[in-house]
Amino acid sequence: MLFQDDCEGLELENPKNPGEFLSAKPVPGACVVNIGDMLERITNDTFPSATHRVTLPPVQVSQDNGSNIKRLTRTRYSIPYFVAPDGDTMIHCLPSRVDKDHPRAYEDVKFSDYGGMRSKYQYQGEG
Repeated sequence: MLFQDDCEGLELENPKNPGEFLSAKPVPGACVVNIGDMLERITNDTFPSATHRVTLPPVQVSQDNGSNIKRLTRTRYSIPYFVAPDGDTMIHCLPSRVDKDHPRAYEDVKFSDYGGMRSKYQYQGEG
């Protein structure tokens, strides 16, 4: 969850044009909820996970009394918080999200196995 202020930087990948990232302009008082891959799976793609990134805040230029120009970015604090079920929990699509027009997109999987699958793809090609 991101409780927005006026500090920019969050970008979301355009699902229609992979590799293109669009700025998520801050909306005063808004709370942005990042849907992760697990919720995408549980909701049978009703709520898709978004590829995102965070860039540096805009550079602010100032001058001190000695005429030295300072180029600084704003301070931004981020405290990510992740939750996960116990490893032996079975993950499955919600029955209310599966019907004849929306067939099940994912097989049931134990969370510990799912974590292993995700890690395999995250580090593919590394080292």
